[in-house]
Parts: sequence; C-alpha cells; structure tokens
Amino acid sequence: MADLTLSRPSIGHGAQPAPEVRLTVLKRIFGTWRQRQHLGRLDTRMRRDIGVTEAQVRAEVSRPMWDVPASWRL
Repeated sequence: MADLTLSRPSIGHGAQPAPEVRLTVLKRIFGTWRQRQHLGRLDTRMRRDIGVTEAQVRAEVSRPMWDVPASWRL
C-alpha cells in the first residue's frame, strides 16, 4: 500500500509546498473571512466595547478574503 503521509518534505528552490501547508493557509484565510463577517454584524455598542469605529469596521469587512498578513502566504 502507498504511503499517503502529508508531512512537509524537504523541498528545493522553486518546488511546490506540501499539500498540508496549502491547506493550513486556506484554513487561515477562511477563518479571517469569517471573523471579518462577524465583525460586520456587531452592533454599535459592541463595536464601541472593542474600540473600533464604524469606518474601521467597513474598511475591514470590505477587504478581500485573500488579503491576509504576508507571513501567511507562501
């Protein structure tokens, strides 16, 4: 039977990352998107409690889902 381990192999320059690495990045991207959507549903009192303005919320919610920190990208 074939070995289907998804651990990250040693890869040289220009090689593709292991599938588990790509999956982790996708999970983070979708998680960020869900958090942004939740932020957009908070009422004014809750936004004030966490110290963000309506303009900041609109700016964050309008960002595309792939707009994540550079350290998450491959």
